[in-house]
Amino acid sequence: AIVQHVMGTTFSNTFWTGMTGTGLQIDGGHEVMVEESWFSECYWDDSKTCTDRGDDSVAVQINGNDHYLHNVIVFDYVKK
Repeated sequence: AIVQHVMGTTFSNTFWTGMTGTGLQIDGGHEVMVEESWFSECYWDDSKTCTDRGDDSVAVQINGNDHYLHNVIVFDYVKK
């Protein structure tokens, strides 16, 4: 998902999976909040698929100022 030029957007209690590039990309804007969320390229039981296809994902990419992450877990086959 790409979020561009927003103010005060909140992602709360979310679970992101299945990404092959970037899970959440925040471009510009002000005070985007990501809290109480989980990011994973694959489920644990699907890890062989990720290994076989050679994916190398990024959980959250922040391109801007004044955004923050709170209590976010990144796991299983993503760059940290």
